[in-house]
Amino acid sequence: CNAALATFGDAGEFRRALKLFTQMKKSASLFSRMRRNKSHAADKEGEDRNNQPTVFHSIDLVHDPPKPTLVTYSTLMSRAVSLGKPRVALRLWNLMRNQPNFYSTIVSIKRRHVRI
Repeated sequence: CNAALATFGDAGEFRRALKLFTQMKKSASLFSRMRRNKSHAADKEGEDRNNQPTVFHSIDLVHDPPKPTLVTYSTLMSRAVSLGKPRVALRLWNLMRNQPNFYSTIVSIKRRHVRI
């Protein structure tokens, strides 16, 4: 997907790249929500049976959809800046910064909250 985003941006189809990015975010969010609900249902099912925990086994044949990564955000930000759209680049920066897994250590999370 990152290559497609770069290609769209280079070809002058920045809106198309942003639409693809939005769909990436939505699909990743829906997929993780579906997994959480499935896991929660399995946990509840295990509790309902005489308080005997059961192991929920399933074979996931569906691969995780592509999630926006640091490369995704930086690709879009660079294209936005090169097209003279600094506000779009700033909006992407803020989205990236607020992503839960953007900061990988507790120390950097603490630094992040101090800056705000």
